Parts: sequence; C-alpha cells; structure tokens
Amino acid sequence: MSIFIVLISIYVFLFIFIINYPEFIIPFIVLLSPLERFNINIGFSLTPIIAFFPICLLSIFVNYHKIRWNDIGVNFYLYLSLVFVLLSIFVSCLFSINKFISFKSLFYIILSILYFYISYISVIYFCKFRTVIYSIFLMLLMISSYGFFQYIIFLIHGFASFKVITILHSTSISPNAFTVILFGIRFLRPASTFSDVNTASGFVGFFIPILLMFIIFSKYFIKIFNKYIITAFIIISILTMVYFVLTFSKASLLAVTCGFVFLFFYYRLYKHKFILFLLVTILLGIVFILSKILFSHRIGFFLAAQEYSFRIHFILSLYALKIFIKHPIFGSGLSTFTYYFGLYIKPLINYPLNNIDNPPLFLLWLSELGIIGFISYISFIIIYFKILLLNLSTKYQSIPLLRHISVGFIAGIISLMISNLFHSYFTLIFIWVFLGIILGIFRFKVLK
Repeated sequence: MSIFIVLISIYVFLFIFIINYPEFIIPFIVLLSPLERFNINIGFSLTPIIAFFPICLLSIFVNYHKIRWNDIGVNFYLYLSLVFVLLSIFVSCLFSINKFISFKSLFYIILSILYFYISYISVIYFCKFRTVIYSIFLMLLMISSYGFFQYIIFLIHGFASFKVITILHSTSISPNAFTVILFGIRFLRPASTFSDVNTASGFVGFFIPILLMFIIFSKYFIKIFNKYIITAFIIISILTMVYFVLTFSKASLLAVTCGFVFLFFYYRLYKHKFILFLLVTILLGIVFILSKILFSHRIGFFLAAQEYSFRIHFILSLYALKIFIKHPIFGSGLSTFTYYFGLYIKPLINYPLNNIDNPPLFLLWLSELGIIGFISYISFIIIYFKILLLNLSTKYQSIPLLRHISVGFIAGIISLMISNLFHSYFTLIFIWVFLGIILGIFRFKVLK
C-alpha cells in the first residue's frame, strides 16, 4: 500500500510539473521509453511509458495555443499515410482469426502513433536542441551502464553478497553460439539490459551512426556546450559503442554497417584512399566471417547446427509466408502470428521451439495484415524518408551542426530498417518516439 501511495505521489508531481514546463516533455519521454522493454522487475506490469501517457497528452492540450497548424500541416502526406495504416490495421482486426488479441494490440498501435506526434510537436514548440541532446545521452548512459553492471554481476554471481540483488535478471545472459563458431570460444554478452538481447542491440545500434557523427563533428558543439560536457558525451558514446559490440547481434552489426555505408556515400568518403582501404578491409572481414559460418564443418552449409536463432528465424519466416498465402488480403489479424503458429503450425513440425517469437517485421506485416496493411506501412516509411531527405537537402545547408547530426539520424533510421529485415522492433513504442523526435529536429526553425 505504501509503494502505491509513493507511486501516485510521483505521478501527481510529474503531472503538475510537465504541464507547467512542457520543455521537459521530451526528456521525460526519452528517459521512460527504454523502460518499455527494460529488464527490470518493479512489481507491476503497466510500463511507465504507458502509465504516464496522459501527462504528456494533457500537457500538449494545455499548451495548444502555441501550436500552429500551418507548421504541422507541411507533412500532410505523412499524416495521410498514418491514417491509411490505422484503417488497414482496423480492417485487419475485423477479419482477424482472434479479434480479442487483435483489438487489444490495436490500442498499442494507436498509442505508438500518438507518441510519434507528441514527440514531434514537443520538439518543434517546447524543447531546445540542447535538451534533446542531453536527454538522449543520459538515456544511452542509463542503458549501457546498466548493461555493463549486469554483465559484471553475472560474471561474479556465485558470490553470496550479490544474490540479494533480485531486481536483476542476470541469469538471462547466455553464451553466444555465434562466437563459438567464429572464434572457438564462448563469449558472454550483456543480453539482459532489455528483455531480449536483439532488442537491446537493435535499439542501441539505432544510435551508433548518430554517436559517430557527434564524435567526428564535435567541434560544432563547442558554441552551445561546455568542453567538459562534450568530453563526457564522447565517453558515453564510446561506452555505448562497446556495449553494442558486446551484444554480438549479427543482424544489428549488419544493419549498422549499412548505416555506415550511407554515411560513406553521403560524404563521398570513397575519395579518400585511407577510408576506401579501411572499407575494403571491413568488407573482406565480413566475407571471411560469413564464409566461416556458412561452410564450417561444425555447422554444415547454410543452416547452423548450433545457431539456434538463425534456424528459428528461418522457420518463422517460412511459415509467415504460408500464412500470407492463406490470408493474402487482410492477413490473419494484428498480433495473431504467435497465436496462429502455436495453435495450427507448431504441432505439425518436428522441431523444438522453446518460445514462439515473431518473424522479421516485413514478413510479420504480410502474415498479420495482408497486402493492404503491408503497403500502408511501406508507404509511411517511404514518405517519412522522403521528408527527411528533402529537408536535409534544402534547409540545413547553413547550419553545419544540425546537418551533420541529421545525417547521423537518417543513417540510424536506415540501420533500424535493416534490423527489421530480421527482427520486429518497429512495433515498439520507443521506436515511434524517436521517429517523431527526428522529424521534429528537421522542423527546427533556428538552432535554439
């Protein structure tokens, strides 16, 4: 009862504070958003990002007089594409094989899109660029430091003094078969920062190109940040990058590499012989790794005997296509893949599945939403990228800081899209939050 009273008190305090100081909406959302999948057991199931949604929404309504429609309406086709997304999902729910599951999940889709707009509007009208940077780096420090802390706890978990820390799910850190194949040794990775190691690597990998741009062009930050703060930001960047590497997620490593390729061509780095030599070396290294995985006598060709995650994703992708063929127009219904697979498919296949995960996102859209839902989401992604690239080419040429950071954000989104060829991060609220923040940064009139 006492914990409940404390939580209500915090809720009321933040309620009053955010309404009166809307410039803190973005830091508030940014710091809460990773907790949607953060591996912390706090005793209740309602995640903070959902629990505090009314505060953010009411603050926007209270301060609505500062918002002008002609500033927001510039992205009319983006809004239209999101309406198309909602309509296609709603129709899919009507034809769902399990309407209860679908309509329950529809709430989270609507919530994600609303957070997209809240973040977008807040960045334009209430939040300073410096505040956005502070909150993002503080969030990354929270994620990477917590991941390293769990990693250390796991390594020494045999000591009785650490067994009292029950809030940490340290046993979820498991040996990685990929490193066994590659190096012949087992390598522990800090998997439990998020409830899933691939979510952790995908989320952090989203920011790696942004951090790289920050380090390269940090000289432009001297005018708005103290040099000691910039040094702290660089340390956090390096800490986050090391944490990302330790996750050893193959999909995320490939995705971030694609983001780097975009930076490579955007800045025409191929004109520099050293950079070109470095890129060729990296590509040769990737070819070596792939050949060792695919042709190793220990794992056989293409399907790794020890690479459980690869085989699972292959199986899930195969059956996602079969579900799409059976329900091509409206799909089987929003969030019904796990239900459909467990009820109709799993009993028919001779393969041990401990947990039924989702297939890659684009195949998940095909299986659950059909061709109409798939087209609606793809349309949104295309229009979103078009808006970013148009703004980048016309607006920020006179502001080097925003141009370089915005290029990093675009590279991060490219990494996110590539990650979704293997996983399904796009369905999480915190991804929509940062899509809204990035779009808002592109709408800055001046560098505040």
